[in-house]
Amino acid sequence: MRVAERSGAVSYVGSHKGAATLSFLDIWALHKAANFGQIEIVQNLLELFPSKIDSFDQDGWAPLHLASFSGHVHVVELLIKMGANLNLGSLNEKSYMPIHAAAHGRNAAVVAVLVRNGAYADAQDSAGHTAMHIAAQNGDTRIIDILVRHGAAVDIRDKHGQTPLDVALGANRQAAADLLQMYLDVE
Repeated sequence: MRVAERSGAVSYVGSHKGAATLSFLDIWALHKAANFGQIEIVQNLLELFPSKIDSFDQDGWAPLHLASFSGHVHVVELLIKMGANLNLGSLNEKSYMPIHAAAHGRNAAVVAVLVRNGAYADAQDSAGHTAMHIAAQNGDTRIIDILVRHGAAVDIRDKHGQTPLDVALGANRQAAADLLQMYLDVE
């Protein structure tokens, strides 16, 4: 609670002990705390309101999406431990799962935590992109390697018929393209 009080953003957390409802402000605080890596605030709010672990903010993101994108490994681990849905799609036009958010944020350590704990490595967003497509676009060979080592396919096509290799080549990400080609040659 002291962290919450010091932050000023959620000084009301302690006053909600035993409260039966969660207000918009509480949900906002949970999402902001996840986004900014405030693990104690996330834990305190979820101890008070465990059913809100997969709640969505006004932009359609759950706490796990935000922590994954921002690279807060300890918050991601806490959310997983507390029962967050690893394969929850966002409620917006992108339909990202936390693994997509982590790949977009270029957070290899978070991608590793997610797949080790059961996130679906080949999950596709509304455009048919997997985390592998996103990593290829970004030229992130660390994420590509992690995904392959956890069973992700390197030849899934998105809604435009492109594989991660096609995406890497189109984005002029030669190191990623070379790695993907190597994995394709092994198959």
